[in-house]
Amino acid sequence: MIMMKILHLIILFIIACCVMPVLSHSQVSPRDSIVSGFIIDVHYGFHLPGGDLKERFGASSAIGVGVLHKNKHNILYGLDFNYIFGSDVKIEDSIFSNLYTQDGFMIDGDGLYAEVFTYERGWFGQGKIGKVFPVFGPNDNCGPFIMLGAGYMMHKIRIYNQDMTAPQIKDEYKKGYDRLTGGICLSQQIGYLNIGNKKSYSFTASFEFIQAFSKPMRDYQFDLMGPESQETRMDLLYGIRLSWMIPLFRQPSDGYFVN
Repeated sequence: MIMMKILHLIILFIIACCVMPVLSHSQVSPRDSIVSGFIIDVHYGFHLPGGDLKERFGASSAIGVGVLHKNKHNILYGLDFNYIFGSDVKIEDSIFSNLYTQDGFMIDGDGLYAEVFTYERGWFGQGKIGKVFPVFGPNDNCGPFIMLGAGYMMHKIRIYNQDMTAPQIKDEYKKGYDRLTGGICLSQQIGYLNIGNKKSYSFTASFEFIQAFSKPMRDYQFDLMGPESQETRMDLLYGIRLSWMIPLFRQPSDGYFVN
């Protein structure tokens, strides 16, 4: 529910950002000057876990969308939303230990071996602010950049039984094993931003580090026969992030600058 509300807000903000340049009468060119305007950001990240998170999950990916505003001082600020997914769940055997037979199998409602798969799933949304340093690049809108972010992160174990024949992990019972966790997160990003001249690519390539101060969100976990510890966790993600960027800057003669 929280995730959908945040996603709806970001979509509305992106739509507003697409409309604003149309209403603007300023005409600038990124080739000749430092330009101001909105940028749509579609990105992919590959992360390794750290802190408490590495005890639960392995490497993961994140895809996301966001919107940034860049002013004439090369200051960036905006919002983004990211969906986390991975397939390496390190605690699969331990969370289902009370459901396995002596041979290490789970029996479904038909008396057959149940096929059960687990995945990492999650999301984080952030407000961000940063600065571009135009040291090198095709124009003064490009160069190394730093970005700081703050927001909220949630993650859990997705439990999948293809034919839904195992009542032990069906519907509401899944929640007793999924380790749903959430909390405030911070992020730091450093890399290179390129806003191309006319008919050029615009992109970023960066290193990203994320820290989440999270707590368990389920009242009871069946394998623990009670709740998880309510001590604050330190869930870390670090890795690379690649973005394809669509600037919405207006040009003098050809209408709007949209890569």
